[in-house]
Amino acid sequence: MTISKELLDELLSGVEQPEDFFGDKGLMKELKVRLMERMLLPLYPVLPLRESIPDKKFSS
Repeated sequence: MTISKELLDELLSGVEQPEDFFGDKGLMKELKVRLMERMLLPLYPVLPLRESIPDKKFSS
């Protein structure tokens, strides 16, 4: 699988400082959560969607 340069540029467009990328609310954490949801939802369809749960449940 190849990730296009355009997709990477779009993802990085809001990153201005290291915290935007690595921080608690940064791109890496958001990508990790969203990718896990996408992978697990077909296996566990009874899991609630993230949009229906307050963000504090997803902070670590």
